[in-house]
Amino acid sequence: MKKGTRRHQQVPTVRFGLFALALTFLVVFLGFMKGIPGLTHHYEVKAMFTSSNQLLVGSSIRPGSPVRIAGVDVGSVSGIDRGPGATAIVSLRIKDGGRPLHADATAKIRPRLFLEGNFFVDMTAGSPSAPELKSGGTIPLSQTAIPVGLNQVLNVFESSTRDDLRTLVKEYATALDGGGAEALNRSFEDWPGAFSNLALASEAGRGAAEHDLSELIAASAKTTTAIASRERDLGDLVTAFSRTAGALSDERQKLAAGLDGLDALTRSAPAQLRSVSSATGPLRSFSKAVRPALGDAPEVLDDALPFLGVAGRLVAADRLPALVADLRPTVGALAQLEPRLNDLFPLVSTVTSCVTNHALPVLEGKVDDGPLSSGQPVWEEILHAATGLTSSSQNFDGNGFSTRYSFGTGQDLVSIGSASATTQQLFSFGAISGSRPARPKSAPPFRPDVPCATQQQPSLAAKTSAPVNQKVIGKVDATGLAALAKLLGGAKK
Repeated sequence: MKKGTRRHQQVPTVRFGLFALALTFLVVFLGFMKGIPGLTHHYEVKAMFTSSNQLLVGSSIRPGSPVRIAGVDVGSVSGIDRGPGATAIVSLRIKDGGRPLHADATAKIRPRLFLEGNFFVDMTAGSPSAPELKSGGTIPLSQTAIPVGLNQVLNVFESSTRDDLRTLVKEYATALDGGGAEALNRSFEDWPGAFSNLALASEAGRGAAEHDLSELIAASAKTTTAIASRERDLGDLVTAFSRTAGALSDERQKLAAGLDGLDALTRSAPAQLRSVSSATGPLRSFSKAVRPALGDAPEVLDDALPFLGVAGRLVAADRLPALVADLRPTVGALAQLEPRLNDLFPLVSTVTSCVTNHALPVLEGKVDDGPLSSGQPVWEEILHAATGLTSSSQNFDGNGFSTRYSFGTGQDLVSIGSASATTQQLFSFGAISGSRPARPKSAPPFRPDVPCATQQQPSLAAKTSAPVNQKVIGKVDATGLAALAKLLGGAKK
């Protein structure tokens, strides 16, 4: 009886253990699968890349590699398949934080390490105006890119260049083994200041104009081409430099003492260099100001070369004595004229100041005549007015000169002024809107006792004045003409 009871108690315990184990497995499985297979929907797109060898054979990027947008992880690589030809299709599972992706989104495979390895997919979401890329859509080959491997860079070089690069790396390793690595580590403390100055120098190296750097590179290409054409001389130079370096290594103690002195000089030099930098401030401003003139200098020099050639022939050894003999009377007369010029220049300076500060601004100014403004400077309007008067009074026939006038008419018969004994009454066919410029109330002030340079410049704004005592006295018809004739007859009496 006791054995049956014990067996009955063990069965629920085993069932409970199996149930707990199954539940634990289910939780772990769902945690890794991020949901129930077949029921959970993930937003996933595909990207086509050019090289399947780099993606599949080299396994430079594998499932689980991160997908980033602007440096933020937004998903991971869920699978890699071969595409048509040599291409590869990479499946990218994107989280909700990386959505939406548009049809013009791009994908680039980039290394996370300097010397390759540990790759990730760098994406851009595309422009908001493009339609959203649906789940399962493919980013085409034209919108993807793969990194350039170090081996691809080295394959560009010729075998001799690769051998030289191998020798350079080997010698650099030898230098680091001989205490160079410790010296390099000690130099890191001085790198911040050196690189800040290098940044300033690099910015200045870009130049002031848009194509200064490209022109510098083109000129450097010519220089390097010229150096490459002297390969044998360059080899002799390297040999001579090797001998010089060997001689210096033989005198390493003296060289070390010299470097210690140079180190002391560099410690005391910054104060003096700052003084030199502050002193060169005006020189820097002068160089910026003179740079446009230097840009125009070649054309000026090209134009001046013929004159310099003629001047050079004038001062030649066979002509200079005769030129000096011809100039001696002129130089003597200039010496006698010099005292008089001291009295003349103060008188002329007042006139030139008046012309420069008053006459020329008026002639260069523009008359504001409302809608009738021509927009031309005053001196041009004066010339055009003279031309117009000359053409309007030409002798068209044998009856002598004639002047043409133009006038307008209207329906209203208008009277201007008053019909008194002292004021002449005028008549017009059509109302007058006004006259411009308005007649000034008084003559402008004439002050010959005040210097011209201190007087106020005249205003070129043309003001409009309304007609005085204008009134409509009739219409232009038979009655109006009779009234006008009557008024004109009365005026004659």
